[in-house]
Amino acid sequence: MKNHTLRTMSTGMKTTLLLLDGFLLVGLLSYSIFFFTLNMTLNPADLSGKSGELIAQRFYWRDLSEKILAVCGVTYLIGHICVISYARKKEICFSLKALTVYFFIQIGVMIACVVPFGLLDRTFFWDYLFPLWSLLILTSLLFLVSLLIHASRKVKPLAT
Repeated sequence: MKNHTLRTMSTGMKTTLLLLDGFLLVGLLSYSIFFFTLNMTLNPADLSGKSGELIAQRFYWRDLSEKILAVCGVTYLIGHICVISYARKKEICFSLKALTVYFFIQIGVMIACVVPFGLLDRTFFWDYLFPLWSLLILTSLLFLVSLLIHASRKVKPLAT
């Protein structure tokens, strides 16, 4: 196993991670806001017997919110894969504490973006949480890969 010298995360990498987190935040908030607004204005229970145009509008806006979330989620995922591979290539080591804190912050941000809307609109509470499942699984896999990379490194101690 190769010895690695400890390198810290650059400001550029921190900025990249914040931008990726921002993409996820925008995607989840836009999904929640669109969905909440649709449920308040074009509630499916109120649309029975109404014109097909209103139903088509609801599907259009719902589809748009899901596409925005999908683009933001894919950007988030690909960006984190790039950051992980860059950090691995450049032999940048993150502490276990930093990785764990970052992971739990990600989960907290995801929950904070959708749960308040679900609590205000209890009829569709689980529909707000639905997109979180795939994001939580992907974020957990990214965390697991980061932990495996962290565990596989043998850091050379600093000379005293």
